[in-house]
Amino acid sequence: MSVVLDTKVVDSILNEYPVLEIALQSGVVSIKMVRELINVDRWYMQDLYKQLVIAGAVMGVSTSAFRGTQQLLQYLKVRVKPQEVE
Repeated sequence: MSVVLDTKVVDSILNEYPVLEIALQSGVVSIKMVRELINVDRWYMQDLYKQLVIAGAVMGVSTSAFRGTQQLLQYLKVRVKPQEVE
């Protein structure tokens, strides 16, 4: 089953946490590392992770790690960031 990337959800999250884009492009990352990187609590990170999974942006690799989907990685190459629009 292929999930279509929900770019509105992705943009919303990345606009709030711009450094998350770097983590998603880096390969397999742990939930804890991302949580510390964007400075959120454990429970909020779980909610954020669920949003990213449902949006088709990430896929789980293990119980504590994930990576960006191919669709997400392609989208990040062409994504226009808010500061580029001005």
